[in-house]
Amino acid sequence: MEIDSLDLKRQSVPVYKAIMGTETFDTQHGEALMTQDRLRVGPVPEWAKSCPFQLGFRPNESSHVTYLLFERQIQAELGQTFIHRALRLNTMQGIEEESPWRLDFEALQQRIILHWIKTHRAKAQFDHPTLASARVVNRQPASFMQESRLGLVIMLEDLRPGDILEWCYTIESRPLLLPEHCAAIFTLPAGAPVGKVYFSVRFNSARAMQWKSSEPEWQPAVKRQESEIDWVWAIEDYPGHRLEENTPDWLVAYPWIQISDCADWGTVAAAFAGHWKEDEDDLRKTAAEICDLVEAAAL
Repeated sequence: MEIDSLDLKRQSVPVYKAIMGTETFDTQHGEALMTQDRLRVGPVPEWAKSCPFQLGFRPNESSHVTYLLFERQIQAELGQTFIHRALRLNTMQGIEEESPWRLDFEALQQRIILHWIKTHRAKAQFDHPTLASARVVNRQPASFMQESRLGLVIMLEDLRPGDILEWCYTIESRPLLLPEHCAAIFTLPAGAPVGKVYFSVRFNSARAMQWKSSEPEWQPAVKRQESEIDWVWAIEDYPGHRLEENTPDWLVAYPWIQISDCADWGTVAAAFAGHWKEDEDDLRKTAAEICDLVEAAAL
């Protein structure tokens, strides 16, 4: 059975009730994010293309979850990234791992538009109710001065083995560093088969966009329309690659595609240098705090 979620429902869909989890939760902080429109429910952006996928994909080897769809579409000129995922929950362990649904984001640089979280069970489909009960947690250590790395945590209820979990959201990014540039890396789980992989980047032809991939055979289809270029990687029934035993953690064992319009690393280094000059007082304060912590630990 093939499903096309964008055609089925191009409208805002609410979400399930959330739990606090083990991180620090601040109710006032979460409400402030809602007020500032950093986190909201909304429709799928008009520029995002529909990406049908097969609900019945079953790889040769079984696991706790089966990845049916990994989709990511980038609109460089708007600073938007559309993300769409789907997986089958095969075991109770898979449910335990996936039922606390999480989305990490940078509150100072990003806005999150949540489109839907839903469950497919047999021929039925269940939307999960309201964003009002979601929880925002601080994902940074308590010693950090600025709480910018946050997480949206949602506890999904009434999940059963065999259910298909699907979610969809858009990130609007306004980075503090190199805001005029576009760069991203698209990855897949290490060693895991995926029913459908879809990665696309739409950008103005004036951008000097480049790409690299870990897989030599992954070449994008190039589409041109007026002043825009669209790169599309679409892979069906990706088998994954079994990892060797005792593979070290530092090895980049997952497949990836990287895109960037930065000419070289010098561009990035110059931007970092300029950013630190602007925040020299904060840097001195942070250095002093580190020295104090080191001295305290030595006593």
